[in-house]
Amino acid sequence: MKLWVNKTPGIHQIDNNYCYPFTTYVLPDELSGHPFNQDFLPCPHKIKPYYPGRSVGGATAVYRAGALGDAIMATGIIRYLVEKSGGIVDVYAPARNLTLYGGLGARMLPLPPTAGAWDAYDAHVPLDDLFSGKVMGTELGTGPGNFFDRVYRWMGAETDEVKVEAEIIRCIRSVHEVAQSTKGEHK
Repeated sequence: MKLWVNKTPGIHQIDNNYCYPFTTYVLPDELSGHPFNQDFLPCPHKIKPYYPGRSVGGATAVYRAGALGDAIMATGIIRYLVEKSGGIVDVYAPARNLTLYGGLGARMLPLPPTAGAWDAYDAHVPLDDLFSGKVMGTELGTGPGNFFDRVYRWMGAETDEVKVEAEIIRCIRSVHEVAQSTKGEHK
């Protein structure tokens, strides 16, 4: 993740959101073309790591850019946070993936958040960085074993691999069922 200041005179669109001049945004590292490759800095110092009890009565931000497979992998973690965090869970994700999180009980917001909005959260779960291993020197995105286990350990949560894997399978089945039910409707 990186902080980017829009120092251009124009408004830039990222996904379904507009980035206005002289405003700072939290962007995924994958955005590297012009103008996002200028006036930015890495922001691991802006992450308040989630742990049980940190956001009770407050709010947790989950940040997940990426493709469909990455979005599906994040559903189990989002469901866990909705059930266990004791506060509101906001998910920042590409607009095309927001419907995947629809029934989980989280509030869904298109990327990118402003730096001010990001700072207002009590806790953060930056899944982009956790999957790639870039959060405060962690190596959660790499190595052997189940990456969900590594993310839950980073959050200080109890893990139950069977429950997590069952959630992934349920989500994949749901996506498959929707795809099958709409097959041939877009001719």
